[in-house]
Parts: sequence; C-alpha cells; structure tokens
Amino acid sequence: MSVVDQELNICFSKRDIINRKKFINYLEKKRLDENGKNKRGYKRDNINQRLNKLIRDGIVKSIKSSDFERYGIQETDNRVAYLILKEKYDIYQRAFNISNNLDTIFKDIENNDIKNKIDALKEIEDYKKVYLMKPEQLDVLVKELTEENNDLIDLILKIISYNIFDKKIEPDNKNKLLKQLRSLLKRYPENPEGYPKVKDRIILLLGRYKDIDSIVEQLEKDLKKTSNPDLIVKLYGDRVVAQVIEDNILKLYNLKKKLQNDNEYEALNILAQIRAETRMCCGLTDY
Repeated sequence: MSVVDQELNICFSKRDIINRKKFINYLEKKRLDENGKNKRGYKRDNINQRLNKLIRDGIVKSIKSSDFERYGIQETDNRVAYLILKEKYDIYQRAFNISNNLDTIFKDIENNDIKNKIDALKEIEDYKKVYLMKPEQLDVLVKELTEENNDLIDLILKIISYNIFDKKIEPDNKNKLLKQLRSLLKRYPENPEGYPKVKDRIILLLGRYKDIDSIVEQLEKDLKKTSNPDLIVKLYGDRVVAQVIEDNILKLYNLKKKLQNDNEYEALNILAQIRAETRMCCGLTDY
C-alpha cells in the first residue's frame, strides 16, 4: 500500500469528505525525515498521480463544485476539489435519491387532508437521519402546529426538534416558531395521554431559544400540581433548559420568594432539587 493510500485511509477514518488541496499540503509537510531528507512518495507530483489513479480506478470519487451544497460542503471557490470513498459516495447517492422522493412527499403536508399530512410526516420521520430538510420546510411545519390533532402535533415536534438539536437546521422564521410554541404550551400544560413527550419537547425548544418567561411561568404551574417530582426535575434540569435558568437566576429567586409567601413547601423542595440539578449541569457546583 502506497504512502498516499495509507494517509487517505487515516483521513477517511475521521471524516467522509476531504479537501484535496489541503490533503496534498498536509502530506507535503511530512515529506522530510528526521535527517532533512525527502521521504519516498511525499512529493506533490507523486501524490497527485496516485490520487488521479485512485479516481480512474473508481476507488475514490471527486465531488463536483455543483454538488457541494448537497454534500454540505461550505466552499466558495469552485476550483477546489473534494474527495470521497466510492462506498461512501454510493451511500450519499442513495440518500440524495431518498431526499428527492421525500421532497415530493413533503408537498402532502400542505394538503388540507389531515391523514395525508400524517402519512407524509411519518415517512419523513422514518428517514430523518438521511433527509436533509431545508429551513423553509421547517417553516411549513411550524404553520401546521395550529392543527387540533395530537398525532400531527407529536410528529411535527419530533421532526422540528430533531432538525434543530441534532442537525442544527432551524426554521427561517424563529419568531413564528416561538409564538406557536407558547400557544402550544397553553394547549398542552400536560402531556396528552399516549403522547409522553409533547410538552417536554415544547419546553426544550423554548429553552433552546431562551424564552425564560414562558419556562418560569410553566415551571411554577408544574411545581404546584405535579404528581411526579422526578420527571419535573429531569425536564427542567436538562442541559438546554438548565443553561437558560442559570442565566436568569433572578427570575428563579423571585419564584422562590413567591412560593415561600404562598407556603408552597413541597413546590419549594422540588424547586431546590431543580436548582441543584441546573447548577451541576452548568458546572457551577463541586458536587
């Protein structure tokens, strides 16, 4: 196995796609041994020759500049080449084909028929790991949060949450999303039967966008009527919400005083557990 092959395998073990120019520059820096002599196989011409042969043999594929966006490559210079192993290339091509089909299926979400919407959302949920959604598609899903259907709301929240938290893809209209989330929280102060994560996802999304007022308002309600303190501590102690709480300790301090004035001792105990959890989550305690 050539030096280029060995180095390529190391790079491809760390990432799917590599910048050809940067790879060549990286190898060139390693061409001198400890005695200052050229090591065999590290010259630019040799590296280029080997890469070209790997491409001709179909072992490595070169990604065209027109496909950069599809591969998530952020590159403004169309002259730059990127490389990918053939087996990974095939996986991406399959994913692109799936995405093209799902783009067509997505149109059913804008259909007035609830069943069609749900069927389309289920298909998208099944392929969420390979389907690269666009911000404007998430805007469409946000609009659908006004529907009075638990199945629909549950699926939309799942998909929106996965894209925002896992894929770092957000809707363009974040103000609209916040407005819908606040409205949903009034509709779902508790998780509806059979949907154990609806309210939780709403709270986490509100935490993601740092809506401390909505979070504290709902927290006060939950503290006063919860039958399962452990679930409340887990939800509000989640990293996403914990960071918002610790950035706004005055609001939590004022909530504590209000509960004290109302003699809500059980609620105060749960609040203390939540605060201990949020401080620990944010590295603000030794315990």
